[in-house]
Amino acid sequence: MPRELVILSPTRPDLVALITAGSVVDDQLGMRTMFDGGVWQVCRVGDERDDAVLSVSQPLVATSRGEIDRLVPCAARLEVAVPVWWIEASAPWGELGAPGVRIVHELAALLGGRCVERGGDGDGEGDGRGDRGYGRGDAGRDGPIGE
Repeated sequence: MPRELVILSPTRPDLVALITAGSVVDDQLGMRTMFDGGVWQVCRVGDERDDAVLSVSQPLVATSRGEIDRLVPCAARLEVAVPVWWIEASAPWGELGAPGVRIVHELAALLGGRCVERGGDGDGEGDGRGDRGYGRGDAGRDGPIGE
């Protein structure tokens, strides 16, 4: 199971924003689309395998504060106004996915949004109780936002 991340953003993301965030982290990464453009992938290129470090689904508009709080319990303390763009992303666990996680944080900062890492305590068993929310501009931050 990949690492699940969600960006809650007042700004709709586009491919340019994703490329910009990716180039901040590693300007040697490449892009591809899957599922008729439904998913953007950031990949390592140049070796025999083009491993995806990040997959980003097309955004949806979330209009219900209650639904956001239900799906992402820590969102209540992030002070996210609705409607908001809901952007789902996934990255592999471990070293392969580390650039992907950094890209998501950069993208959230670029969009003026909030990033939530969904799941447990790094074990891949996501029950929502281990969600960690990060605030605007916290792309390099290691810890969650305080209460």
